[in-house]
Amino acid sequence: MFKSNNKYYFILLLLFGIMVWMEYNQPQPTDWRRTYAKRDKIPFGCNAFYRVLKEDIFKDKVTIQTKNLYNTLEELPDKKTTYFFINNNLSFSNLDSKRLLDFVKQGNDIFMAASSFNGLIADTFKIETKQDYNLLSDTTKKLKFNFCNQFLKAKKEYVYPNSMEVTFFKSFDTLKVGVLATADSNALFIKANWGKGNFYFLSIPDIYTNYFVVNDANREVAYKTLSYINMDKIYWDEFYKSYNDSNKGSELQFIFANDALYAAYLLSLLSLLVFMVFALKRKQKAIPIIEPLQNTTLQFVEVVGSVYYNAKNHKIIAVEKINSFYEFLRGKFSLEGRSFGEEEFLRISKLSTIPLEEIKKLFLVINQINERSSITEKELIELNTFIENFYKQNKR
Repeated sequence: MFKSNNKYYFILLLLFGIMVWMEYNQPQPTDWRRTYAKRDKIPFGCNAFYRVLKEDIFKDKVTIQTKNLYNTLEELPDKKTTYFFINNNLSFSNLDSKRLLDFVKQGNDIFMAASSFNGLIADTFKIETKQDYNLLSDTTKKLKFNFCNQFLKAKKEYVYPNSMEVTFFKSFDTLKVGVLATADSNALFIKANWGKGNFYFLSIPDIYTNYFVVNDANREVAYKTLSYINMDKIYWDEFYKSYNDSNKGSELQFIFANDALYAAYLLSLLSLLVFMVFALKRKQKAIPIIEPLQNTTLQFVEVVGSVYYNAKNHKIIAVEKINSFYEFLRGKFSLEGRSFGEEEFLRISKLSTIPLEEIKKLFLVINQINERSSITEKELIELNTFIENFYKQNKR
């Protein structure tokens, strides 16, 4: 049914289909991260609260800010503005903090909801927070919250029985800061006047999350805190979030943080590993190594020479030697033919710097051998000696 490696591809495809089916059908766990992001509909996201602000309470006044304070405050219009920050921790650089202080001094407001505050602004108002307990892990406690303002104060305290992280203001500058709401005599919501504007600090940002806004009786608390905002423009911060995608690290960190992407990543690695294991199997026989051909010219010459020599046919060897000599003369001295006279001898002598008498002796020996049908070994040696001496003495 399957040919070559097609069966392995079918197995991989089947495994992939099973993995997708299992991933699709398994129940998705609840994401309990505290992102406080406007887009998140998880329990501790702020999608519901943001929509209430944008579509109802401050309709057409809310603008999202996804840049840092240094760039944002340079572009803000002259309208009175409230800058709204929600996160588990708020910390700004000294440069950004100074810009915020100047921004508030000009008559704008800053609303900060976080469990901890760090940096120049917190130091300016001597703010310190203390995490008291977590209602999710300590079910014996309940947070009882109420406002200090008589117009906002509820007849019966707002009770939060579970899931909230409770943080109080441990200390602050009482000369600059006023308390707006408490829980068991501990400050949770404070206000600091600065120039023509105000800073608002809330230590329990969870009250703005979906968990306590959607179908929760205490959502009224979140709405009442907004009664302190009376500005023409509201800026909602999305930059200073712990789970801001633009502040995340590498692509792998993003993949590992997402269960579905992480499962796909592992499946890809597993598939690649299985493919490599089966692909390592040889698809053909090993090709033998063929040694390159060797240059046996010298051996060939030796063999041919020994054949001629052993045959005692010295005339054939002499003729080959003479032919090679004439070919040398043709290439070096541009002499064609084989019949040379006084003029050619003189030309050879001048160009080669060999005495004319020796040239004539060489050609005399050559002519004598050419006229004879056979020669002796001694005569062959004499011919070879003359020709080799010519090669050695030739200067051209």
